[in-house]
Amino acid sequence: MNSKRILVLGNLVIMALVFWMAASIVLTWISQRGSAGFFKGDALGPPSSREAVPRPSKSLADYAVISEKDVFRSSKDAAKSAGKDEADIKVTELNLQLKGTVVGEGRSSYAVIVDHDSGKEDVYFQDDFVMGARITRITKSKVILDLNGKEEALLMTDESRALPELGSAPQTRPTPTTPRRRVVTPRRGVRTPGQ
Repeated sequence: MNSKRILVLGNLVIMALVFWMAASIVLTWISQRGSAGFFKGDALGPPSSREAVPRPSKSLADYAVISEKDVFRSSKDAAKSAGKDEADIKVTELNLQLKGTVVGEGRSSYAVIVDHDSGKEDVYFQDDFVMGARITRITKSKVILDLNGKEEALLMTDESRALPELGSAPQTRPTPTTPRRRVVTPRRGVRTPGQ
């Protein structure tokens, strides 16, 4: 008797699953058919919230505030003044070497500078001091220093090209040397090929 109840209960569960799957398939088919008609424009009813709401058109005068701020420094005056400032700054005579820079926003910019007097290589950020000079700006290939109210530039040098350009000893090509030939004698009792 107990097995008969289990068999009936199992059949009911299987039938419920079949009805659920059939209903799911029918509802999916209906919803896809209805949505396809909606996208074709066949659907009737109130306008949805996705339809375009008429907005007042804007003129160029509405965007004048953005162009006045000159966020990207694209105006010709800003470009001229930036170029003029960079040309007027002289190269520093401090015994420093700029190894590299990382340019970012605010404190995320830093430079690796070697102080040859103390033999110290360290990372410096904007407004840090090195040999009594304050770092005012860090750019892609140089660091601008403020030394006693005067701006000086610490330039990055390319070590692979710097020596010949600075007038050091001329580079000489190494003389090619022929490799010495080594004579190998076979050990006793070892047969060489062909014997």
